Amino acid sequence: MKITSLLPLAAVVASTVPAITFAASNATLSILTNNVYFMSEVLYPNWGQNPYQTPIVGQTKNGWDSTSGSYSSASIENGGVIILSKWPITQQRQFIFKKACGADWFANKGFAYAVINYRGAKVHVFGTHMQSDDSGCTAGEAARYRAAALDAWRTYINSQNIPASELVIMTGDFNIKKDTAEFSTLLTRLDAHQPNTYDGHPWTWDTSLNEIAHYNYPNLVPEYLDYVLIDKQHKAAKSVVQTVLKVNSPEYILKSVPYHEYSDHYPVHVLIEVDL
Repeated sequence: MKITSLLPLAAVVASTVPAITFAASNATLSILTNNVYFMSEVLYPNWGQNPYQTPIVGQTKNGWDSTSGSYSSASIENGGVIILSKWPITQQRQFIFKKACGADWFANKGFAYAVINYRGAKVHVFGTHMQSDDSGCTAGEAARYRAAALDAWRTYINSQNIPASELVIMTGDFNIKKDTAEFSTLLTRLDAHQPNTYDGHPWTWDTSLNEIAHYNYPNLVPEYLDYVLIDKQHKAAKSVVQTVLKVNSPEYILKSVPYHEYSDHYPVHVLIEVDL
């Protein structure tokens, strides 16, 4: 996905929202990761159906238990990531990646880390929105920065001394195309399992059908960029089924153009079967 201009927060909050909900059985976890466009400031932080939430990554250090990495108070854009949960968040930490290019240079991009207490069991959830491919980046630069970010992420996870018996989930918009060499590198660098099954719509960013994606980039092909991954070094899941949901919003008008999309990305819903 090419990004050619920076969108101000007042107009657009392009946030990756790992909305963490847990089903009635303690062996099935339900996760939704979704980019949200045009998020009204009236709605944030009133996410009523998910009473527990982190702050937005990169917006401030306030509200976080810790801030690591390369946070800059001079950045004019936040990192656009928040984690929402139906179950209590007992720890919330943020990490800001060191390098960026193009429009992302102006943003505090990184990841959110939440420890969620599900009926006494700890579930560790990381949510990210990584470096985008951008006309303002040199050839290969965006991929190099994503690789460096993945290495920093893995190092951070190792530094947390999370017990091997606890589940660690990594989710969000990785801006890495599925079934490519870079995707294989993603799994290697994070030491992560991809879903056992991919279902639903074949793309998470679809320029052929999604009105926002098509309007911005009519000449680019669809891409699969959003994932929920399981850390190999911690508790294994029995099954991970990832489904892309092709959903539409009520019609709204922007600059005289009608839209029926919540975002340029379609949401990804994942069911994780695991013994907690």
